[in-house]
Amino acid sequence: MLTMERLRRPKTAAATLPRTSKHDVATSRSKKSAVRMHAGKSLSSPVMCPPLHPDSALRPVVAVTKTTIHLTANINVKVQPDSPIMESNHQRVNALAKKSAHPHLHADIDFDGLRPLVDIAYWSTFSEVRRDAAAAFATLSKNGNYTKSPSIHLLILSFVRPAANLDILAQAGGLGAALALLHGAKSHMDLCVQLPSIQLKLLHAPNGIASIFALLRVADVHVKRTALRILLQMLHLPDAAPFLVTYGGFRLLLHLLRTVAIRKDTKLKQLAALVLKRLAVPERNKDAVADEPDIAKILCQLFQDPYLDTDMAFRRDLLETMLLLAQDRRAARHFVEFNVVPSLLLMLASPPSQVATSYLVISLLEVFASNPRNLPSLLHDDILPPLLSCAFHPPPSNMHVDVRIKALMVLNHIVLLPSDTRQVLLDLGIVELISCENVHLAPDKRVRKLGVSLLTSLPVIIDMTLPRDTNADAVVDKAFHLDMIARGLLPCLMDVLREDAASRGDVVTAMWHLCESDCPRLLLCKEPVLEAFLALSIHHDVGLKTKIAKIFADFATKAENTHKLVESRIVLFLVKSIAPSCRHAALRYEATRAFVGLAATGDEQVRDRLVQYGVVGFLIRITKRQDPKCPVVTATCAQATLAVQHLRHDAAALQIQGIMRNWLVRKATQAIRLDAYTSRLSPRKKRLQHVAIRAGKVKTSLASDLFDSFAYHVDETLGFRISLPHLLEGLSVFGMSSLASTSVTWSFDEDSACFQMVLTDNGILAECAIQVLVEDDLHDFTQGDFERSFEGSAVVGRVIIQSNALQEVAQEFADLPPAAPVTVRMHPNDAFQLQASSSEGNSCEIDVAKTSPALIEYATDADIASTFQWSLLHDAFHGLGIAAETFIRLNAQGYCSIQHMVHLGSKRAFVDALLCPDVM
Repeated sequence: MLTMERLRRPKTAAATLPRTSKHDVATSRSKKSAVRMHAGKSLSSPVMCPPLHPDSALRPVVAVTKTTIHLTANINVKVQPDSPIMESNHQRVNALAKKSAHPHLHADIDFDGLRPLVDIAYWSTFSEVRRDAAAAFATLSKNGNYTKSPSIHLLILSFVRPAANLDILAQAGGLGAALALLHGAKSHMDLCVQLPSIQLKLLHAPNGIASIFALLRVADVHVKRTALRILLQMLHLPDAAPFLVTYGGFRLLLHLLRTVAIRKDTKLKQLAALVLKRLAVPERNKDAVADEPDIAKILCQLFQDPYLDTDMAFRRDLLETMLLLAQDRRAARHFVEFNVVPSLLLMLASPPSQVATSYLVISLLEVFASNPRNLPSLLHDDILPPLLSCAFHPPPSNMHVDVRIKALMVLNHIVLLPSDTRQVLLDLGIVELISCENVHLAPDKRVRKLGVSLLTSLPVIIDMTLPRDTNADAVVDKAFHLDMIARGLLPCLMDVLREDAASRGDVVTAMWHLCESDCPRLLLCKEPVLEAFLALSIHHDVGLKTKIAKIFADFATKAENTHKLVESRIVLFLVKSIAPSCRHAALRYEATRAFVGLAATGDEQVRDRLVQYGVVGFLIRITKRQDPKCPVVTATCAQATLAVQHLRHDAAALQIQGIMRNWLVRKATQAIRLDAYTSRLSPRKKRLQHVAIRAGKVKTSLASDLFDSFAYHVDETLGFRISLPHLLEGLSVFGMSSLASTSVTWSFDEDSACFQMVLTDNGILAECAIQVLVEDDLHDFTQGDFERSFEGSAVVGRVIIQSNALQEVAQEFADLPPAAPVTVRMHPNDAFQLQASSSEGNSCEIDVAKTSPALIEYATDADIASTFQWSLLHDAFHGLGIAAETFIRLNAQGYCSIQHMVHLGSKRAFVDALLCPDVM
């Protein structure tokens, strides 16, 4: 059995790299057995550095040679691999074992057996011995590939199973020894960095990454390859890529690729490009490149080199690197600014261009075009001809379909530019290409969808605001719309409408924009188009319905289209769009515009059809809905008013019919309510209710100066009685919402005993004649009787209160039943009080303090109270909503006088109510 003596440390040591950890294993012969026992018990000790001489432990050592001075020191690297890293080590060892012929691994070398080899690597001065030691380390690290050598050390280790020895190498400091023996094992040093634990130690070792980067500056090509393979091994760690970029790895590799010497080595270039691509994957690295425009500039210069190697794999990796970095919009902007696009187009147009390269170039252009800021620069670089060639003339191939899709995506980005820029696409014949190649009807769904999107985006007008100019004379033909129609756009749109149901919405959008020109309004109003629009109008898409209504409105501006648009389904769709159930202002506006166009034709048949479908009633309703804060609602009201003017005769007839229907309905409803109310009362309560209803009288005074004209030709005072419900019905004959715009003329004919009213609203006249009532002296109290009853007794309490404050008080009693008693109480020194109680025992009291600012005047001689039915007080309080002040008086008999003062500009009017106290 051969033995190996331990070499003494010479006075001069060979040049070594800095150590990566402190050695804590004793080397004396007396402790050899202890070391063997320690190594046998704990194989996970992270020892990576060479043994130290006992006399020089923890002291810097100066090694002097003839040419240079090297300083070495003991350095602690506190990197303790955690359990996941150790588990990853075992998985890697098992994976390597599967590739060998020995599935059951048993290391043939232990920790102490490997230490002499580590000592040789660090301290031997004999080049042959160091070379053999390096070859031994390489052999131990290889996965089944052995290096034949006559060295005695290789003979010892030639039968070792290498996969089982990786863990021993990791513990015994194999990485440091491999770094020291780099010159002898430069072609296989990367094999020592296969385990994740070694990769983690190298990543965090002081100057570990710097040492690997320094290897890339060595002239030896093999050393550079080894360094690149080490970087590739380290990139398996999750945090390695950002760490390497932080230390300048991106910039270093780009400078490496720009050197003249590297162009001659294809393998080296491919390794460098592969490392660049791996570094470009993390998002943090993309941000780092975006923050340093110089890196983007160097990468662009690689593509701009006229002598760029034609190696396809090298090109592909560089293109993929740029594509990954361009996912950051700032980095993509840098690439465009540094004029990389012409170089990419030259690569695309070169004869030996492969499909994969073309796909990557078009993908890059698509990423650039996704940012609108880059589009002017791309158009300046003349990217349209190559894109059109890739989109419409690709060879038949599955891969070329992907290239075609990417080219169509770029064109879809470009078509979103303003119309003057899109003219370039029209001049290059994009409409003819789509039509000839049938891209809009392609069997591939992706190609067909992009082709239809491109086709329907061409006529888009950027500025489309509501409300728009509705003057038909202001509509002009836009030049680019006419150019597209002349080149065959309409047949393509009709093909999509007929063949592709999923894309009809896009076609509606295109026609929506085309109708901004005058000529297409005649060309598009065809039976197939209308049928397609009606089929789409049933969907619950408000935006789509609004576009369809807008197209119908544009069609209606042409008299030639009128009879096509009065088809029942179209009119029904438009009527639903202006009905009260429609809550969308834009849709109602467009539908109203359509009816304005139809009503303006003057065709009796068209007008009859509109009246038949109830259009006039909805238009009249819209005219009464105004909102100055919403321009769309205001414009809709103006359009509805214009349509009603065109249909004024039908509108007048409709209003009269509506007035009669409303009057009859109100009459029947009041009778039903009265019958239902009185049917639930007993005979005694019916009699009391009759008395209660007649126990309140209201008087309203209107001065003669409130009228526009007033004429009274009788010398004495004239009085008569009419039915108040009939009077109110006559005043609201046009509806309660029209009271502000209704004027009335009153007259009384004493001979016929008839009170007449003539009401006028928007030019429509309504006459109402009310027969006076015969007085019943036995059962009716006259106004004079009430006034005499009140004035016959002294007033003991009075209060003047603000009407709005009293109205808030009255609202607290709004839920009381009509017959509920409410007590009005006045105290000399306390408050004005309203008190109510119910049959269930509940009560409510509201006090208005004497010091309240709502009280204008308050006076009472005694503590008085009077009770009234809530229905009487409720009727007397009706004037609170329009009154400014309310004057309440109570007399000694309990009668109550309520007077409301109403301001009418600079004038005043009064409403008086006299209430009889509760008789129950």
